Amino acid sequence: MSSIPSRKAIRWQAGEWGFAWGTRRLSAALIKIKSYLDYGMFQPIQIASVIALRGPQDCVDEMRRVYERRRNVLVKGLKQAGWIIEPPKATMFAWAEIPEKFRKMGSLEFCKLLIKEAGVAVSPGIGFGEGGTIMSDSPLLKMNTG
Repeated sequence: MSSIPSRKAIRWQAGEWGFAWGTRRLSAALIKIKSYLDYGMFQPIQIASVIALRGPQDCVDEMRRVYERRRNVLVKGLKQAGWIIEPPKATMFAWAEIPEKFRKMGSLEFCKLLIKEAGVAVSPGIGFGEGGTIMSDSPLLKMNTG
């Protein structure tokens, strides 16, 4: 089963919609669960979503290129600073191990240090499970790369 939330795909901040696909069995199970949880979406958001999906997609391609440039700048800069990081393939987020000399701090304290010393905000990996990683969130990716 796979899904795509709208605000990640087309930068929709005012509402949440998405779609999923999978086997008939998994899709039927999802429909049943969602019928218990959801009471329907505000109709103007449904209509706007259809219009966005059926309309010109040039802006989506441009946005993809912008995020790709930002990703490349971020990864290059972190590598030049000595970080071990692989370019993300299909996300606007970049995962990186905390540099060795800071690992004992843990991800939360390291993120606080980045804010205090470098003015850079990232999300601590501990919020996404154990493992000593940090997750860069959109403020870092929104730097001017043009």
